[in-house]
This record gives sequence, structure tokens and C-alpha cells, in this order.
Amino acid sequence: MTDNVFVDFAIDPPHGVAPLAVTFVDGAHGAIEWWRFDFGDGYELTDRHSVFTHIYTAPGEYRPAMQAGRGTLTAGVVKRIQVDAPPVVASFTMWPTSGVSSLEVAFTDTSAGRPKAWAWDFGDGAASTEQHPTHLYTQPGVYYPTLIAANEYGSDEIRSPSPVVVEEYVEPDPPGPNPPTPVSEPWYRSPPLLVGVGLGGYVLYRAASRGSKR
Repeated sequence: MTDNVFVDFAIDPPHGVAPLAVTFVDGAHGAIEWWRFDFGDGYELTDRHSVFTHIYTAPGEYRPAMQAGRGTLTAGVVKRIQVDAPPVVASFTMWPTSGVSSLEVAFTDTSAGRPKAWAWDFGDGAASTEQHPTHLYTQPGVYYPTLIAANEYGSDEIRSPSPVVVEEYVEPDPPGPNPPTPVSEPWYRSPPLLVGVGLGGYVLYRAASRGSKR
């Protein structure tokens, strides 16, 4: 058996977008008594594995290094991994998208790429830097809101393809005058005039009214 120690490893992939899962293949061989792997981001591995995986969660340049040895004999190799920030892709939803003034609309940021700052333009001259703002449209009109989402690695802008439509509020017509209330006819009427014939000639008299006392 040779006393030499040979150290090497493969990386797949060496470049990508965070979070990046990288597979390492140990290629070290020889009279190895101890072995250590440094991922370059503060994490180490001392239990030797032929294949192992590590996830780089933050963008940056990393220098993974493998060392192995026997006694005072040490060998090592350093390689490079580049992890890029995920691009910011701005997007949002809004509700409601139509109504009468004053119309309060809720905006929800749905941007990808972990943005840390937001700049809203509601289309009516008003703005906001909140992540999930609400806005009151007080004037009738058609408005196209815009969002810029950003982090330390870049930014993206999107204009809503559909507008917020605010119509003028119209006061309802006041109710008209109440129609006259019909007067119900009394349950009794004046008795009809009857003509009778008595001994002295014709006598006029009225029939007794209903409900009247005798």
C-alpha cells in the first residue's frame, strides 16, 4: 500500500440560484487516516462519505475544501461554487377592482425572489411603501396600479394589466309624495227617503238607519 494521499472531489452543480443543493463526490484515495470537508459557509463534515449533499441558502461565492492525511502527511484541494440570488419577479393581487367612489382596494404582494422593499403607485397620484397596502380611491376614473419590488440583488416592476374602475356615486332619487289615503266609506249610510200613504195623504219618512237606536 502506498503512503501517498491523493485528494479530489467533484461538484454538481458548481453554479446556480439560491437555495442551491450541491452534490459532492469524494475522489480522495490512498493511505488516508483522517478526512475533513469544509463547505465554505461555516459548516464542516468529518465523517467521510463517498457522496454527500449540502444546501447553500444565501447568495455568494463559496470555497469548499477537502483535506485528508496520514500522520504528518496532509493533502488538500479547494474549489469554487457560485450561488446567485434568485431574481425578483414582481407580482400582486388587488380586490375589489371596481365599484363606486369612495372605493377601498386591498393590495397583496405576491412577488417571488424574496423582495425586501416595495414601491406602490396606485395610479391616482398616491403611493405606498408597505408590503400589503390598502388604498382609498375617492375620485371616479380608471387606474392602473404599479409595483416595484426589490432586494439587495435587484428589482422588478409590474403594471397591472387590468385597471381599477371607480364610478361616480350617484345619490338615489328621493321618494315621491305619498299618494292620498283613500277614505273608507262608513259602514252606515243615510236611510233612503221613502214615500208612504197615510190617512191624511202622502207622508214622507226615512227608514231607520242600521245601528241606530230605536
